Amino acid sequence: ITALSIALTLGGIVICTVFSPGFSTGSHMWGYIVLSLAVIVGALYDLAGASAAEDYNPLEVTVSMAVNGGIFFNLIALVQGSFFSTWKGMFLYPESGLACAFLGIFCSVLCYFLYNRLLSEVEDTPLVANLTSSSITIVGALSGIIIAGDAFGWHTLLGLVMTVAGIILSSKEA
Repeated sequence: ITALSIALTLGGIVICTVFSPGFSTGSHMWGYIVLSLAVIVGALYDLAGASAAEDYNPLEVTVSMAVNGGIFFNLIALVQGSFFSTWKGMFLYPESGLACAFLGIFCSVLCYFLYNRLLSEVEDTPLVANLTSSSITIVGALSGIIIAGDAFGWHTLLGLVMTVAGIILSSKEA
């Protein structure tokens, strides 16, 4: 059932993407490659998070992620030469600093704490990954339509229905 639910949600995501009017492989190929790599890294993270949950509690895993993420992304900014200007901008423009604090505290730390808690409580890692990834996909598609004016059509409706069906199926007992 888990494999079928993952296939169903993945199929929904593919339909939402491939049949979208703006989809093309020509000019956006690097984007699709990076997106595919992000999915692979996310799957590896799910496995590592489930493994870490055996030895550490969700708070310890989340703090480790936050510290490592802070170091990693600050190093990237340093290498790109935008380290000081980025930090300066957060203090010169309070709305930018508040936005970063909101994203960092609520959208990252709190969400990852809850995610790590879920990974530590549920033994079926693919199920947890499917539930969270599918939920993120649904929120992303709907906010793209509502906020960014993305195209909405049969492909979106069918893809979201398949994604929701995959979520419902993944919650069923074998």
